[in-house]
Amino acid sequence: MIEFSDLESIFLDDSIVIHKILKKGGKQPLNSKAKNYIAEKISEVYEIDQNLNLNAKKGELLKINNKSITLDSDFLKKLIVADSSNVEQTFQQIIMKKKAFSICFDDYSYMYSRGRGYKDTSGINQIDSLLEIFKVKTELSNATSEKGNLISSSTDFEDTSVFKIVENIHSTADFILCDDLGGEWADHIIFDEQDKSVIFIHSKYKQVANSASDLHEVVGQAIKNLGYMWFTNTLLETKQDKFSRTYNGPNVRSSVPRCRKGNMNELMQFIIQLQKDPHLIRKCVICCTFLSKSQLEVEFEKIKNGNKVGAQIPQIFWIISSFVHAAKEINIIPEIYCVA
Repeated sequence: MIEFSDLESIFLDDSIVIHKILKKGGKQPLNSKAKNYIAEKISEVYEIDQNLNLNAKKGELLKINNKSITLDSDFLKKLIVADSSNVEQTFQQIIMKKKAFSICFDDYSYMYSRGRGYKDTSGINQIDSLLEIFKVKTELSNATSEKGNLISSSTDFEDTSVFKIVENIHSTADFILCDDLGGEWADHIIFDEQDKSVIFIHSKYKQVANSASDLHEVVGQAIKNLGYMWFTNTLLETKQDKFSRTYNGPNVRSSVPRCRKGNMNELMQFIIQLQKDPHLIRKCVICCTFLSKSQLEVEFEKIKNGNKVGAQIPQIFWIISSFVHAAKEINIIPEIYCVA
């Protein structure tokens, strides 16, 4: 699993051009469609065969060294980016320098991440507590898209979109802000005085059941932005202008207000008062239509009993475990909204 969150800025910054090395020499800049394709390929979780090939492809493999494991990819070597000093690096070099990949094993208790190997001796004991963070939201079974089909005249997200369902789940909150696109901290930021909470929600819609690749992507985004949950009032003020506008982005134009609930003129005074509450809690929520709690309970029970499980399950276990540990380290409550 390549840690896409370490590379995301390259794809989000329009001033950064990605070039592909051509077979006959020279290089060609990638258009937006090609960049999106590269982002999708990097975000995937890849299977490793007995010859250490990724998905049995030649030129895409792992190398086992004396003290490390390295990724050797012809595909990544052909992609070049230049930094602000115009120094060029391949994606292969960037990933290796950042040690931005993780490896799971058939024995789920082992993990290789950030250039180091780990053994989770308490893993089996963690399974029940990991499952407790899953909150079944039956409404998610009605979702058919992430945001719906937005047009310039749209004033709301479609009822069957994950975004709208999330807003309905938190309809009693004081403020619901859509921060998706453009320097986002989360898809939704929610402030609730009655619940005494600040909630960051990261949503992803997919139909594929229990997908490690999709979970890896959304968890990476959540972990990257955890620090913003301890925002200062001054930092939040810098986002007021964004929240006062409609939901627009590079490929989206709509009339949907980003302030989904609440009065923007009262936001900062409300936040100042809310943060004075000694009982205030902070939650980071992953909202996924492709995770089934009942199915994961069955698969995790197999792990506890020492039975064989599919390759996706150990990966999902480690991805969830990393999310929980990262959140709890900075006193944030982790939760996952899922289907039954």
